[in-house]
This record gives sequence, C-alpha cells and structure tokens, in this order.
Amino acid sequence: MLNAFGLKDKGNESVIDSIINNVKSSMQFAVITDHFDESLIILKERLCWDFDDIVYFPQLVRKNESRNIIDDSLADRIKKWNFGDVKLFDYFNQSLWREIEEFGRDRMRKELKQFRERKEFWKEKCTNGINISRYFVGVKSNGKMEEGSPCWRMTRLEVFYTRYIRQKQRVMFNITTIDN
Repeated sequence: MLNAFGLKDKGNESVIDSIINNVKSSMQFAVITDHFDESLIILKERLCWDFDDIVYFPQLVRKNESRNIIDDSLADRIKKWNFGDVKLFDYFNQSLWREIEEFGRDRMRKELKQFRERKEFWKEKCTNGINISRYFVGVKSNGKMEEGSPCWRMTRLEVFYTRYIRQKQRVMFNITTIDN
C-alpha cells in the first residue's frame, strides 16, 4: 500500500511514519475491505446517499477452497516485512471502528441488515444468481437491462460506476465541469 504513496525504503521507519502522517492528513476516510459493508454504510452516511447508491455485486472474490492457508509463523513474517502497510491499515481500521462507535453499533447492525436485504433484492432482480466476475456478469435477460437502468449500472465495471457517481454528485451539488 505505502509504495502507492511513494515509499521506496521499507526499512526506514521515520520515512514510513512521515508518509503515514501525510496520508492521514490528506485522507479523511478509507474503505476497509475486511469491513467493506460497514465502510460503505459510513460512506453512505457521510455523502447523504441511500442504499441503492452503495449496492454492489462482489467481483474477484476468491472462494474459500481456493485461498491459501498461511500458518501463524508465515503471517508474522509477512506482517514484519510489511510493517508500514500494517501500521497504515491499523490506523484506518481503528478510525473506521471509532466512526462505527459514533454511528452506533445497534444502528450499524440495523443498517447492515437493511443493506444486505437490498443487495439481495438487486441480485435476484438483476442476475441469475451466479458469481459475478470482472469479465462476465450472469445478467437476467428480462428486458430490464436498458442503458441507464439500475441493473445496467450495477453490472458495470468500477470505472463506469465511478463516472456515474461523479455525475450524480455534479447534479446533486449543481457542479459544472468542463470534462464530463
């Protein structure tokens, strides 16, 4: 992770701390994939979105049987080798859980239940129930896939969906830009 922010020397702890401090000051929020749905609920709250704005179909998710089993010794060595990344992850993970506390754990449980029900609704409406991958989507051919429809948007790649969200924000906040 940290090399995406310019880290070249993984062994220099003061450089790592400096980069982490820069990231902390420039990013108010990070989605934690280990708690993806919870992260999206907080993002929904911050951006005044609704559940349909954050519904997603999982992509590139490994099945349990295809995951490598890593023993504790190897896990410890990986964490030691990537201690800067672990430190950055720990900061944003703790930050997420502080926000969840402020949001309210009971409220989070209720919203997660609603959100997962909404995801299931869209999955049943839009897909044949098969796994969705980056390259193929098992979309129902029920005439509801016209361009711009919710099923059509939700089966697009993340680049397309990012454009959709940006356009929605432009409209919501009356922002005009040269690039569309």
